[in-house]
Amino acid sequence: MPLPEIDFLELNMLSCLGHSPNGLVYEVLDRDRIRRIVKFPGTAWERQLHLEFDGVPGVMPLLARVRHADSPGVMMPRGDTDLHERLRVGDRFPATILVPVARAIDAIHQRGFLHRDVHPGNFIMWEGAWYLIDFGLSRDFSAGFRCDNGSHAVIRFAA
Repeated sequence: MPLPEIDFLELNMLSCLGHSPNGLVYEVLDRDRIRRIVKFPGTAWERQLHLEFDGVPGVMPLLARVRHADSPGVMMPRGDTDLHERLRVGDRFPATILVPVARAIDAIHQRGFLHRDVHPGNFIMWEGAWYLIDFGLSRDFSAGFRCDNGSHAVIRFAA
């Protein structure tokens, strides 16, 4: 089923959570007054990856496409916390995250992509489950990569 499309101006912006060459991220209230995240990726590549990975188990689902002027974006749920914050406040590493995280990374690899930015801040808990986010550094590795040292080795697996 295609994602609904929403005009950014119809949303109530609460705050800008981040801005960089990789894009803009806002916390908003949607039409139903539910907190959501809107990301305007810095590249068409990242936006395409968000759409391609939508529905992949363990990847944060998309709720809508968002348009604002010439900047297409995506809307996602606002998670409850991230793994970095959980560890920062002294929580033990939740073993329950390992299987969904491994499955999400494997599903992305099965599609021929490498995330390249796997760290605790990119795992978000939402409604009791863990999800992978942020595909700004992801690359297609279906043909393999050359190592940075100039060798002809091919990397077949990496997170």
